[in-house]
Amino acid sequence: TAKFANTMTIYPNPVGQSTTLRFVSQAPSKVEVFNLNGQKVDEIETDGKLSIEWERKQLSKGTYILRYTQDGNVYSKKVLLK
Repeated sequence: TAKFANTMTIYPNPVGQSTTLRFVSQAPSKVEVFNLNGQKVDEIETDGKLSIEWERKQLSKGTYILRYTQDGNVYSKKVLLK
């Protein structure tokens, strides 16, 4: 079961064309993006950076879930694309 991701902030959220993901202590290697049907629609490589820019590309308006694993725990956070 996923935990709420208090180790990552998303700004701005709701997202226009891009947003910044910031990690508190260490960055996961990747962040997966899922639609509300549970389909993986994107994958964000972090390259170990604590702050990365994410471009939404062709993703439609709506709510998505960003999910990542850190220290054996799975975290997720909602993001709204406008």
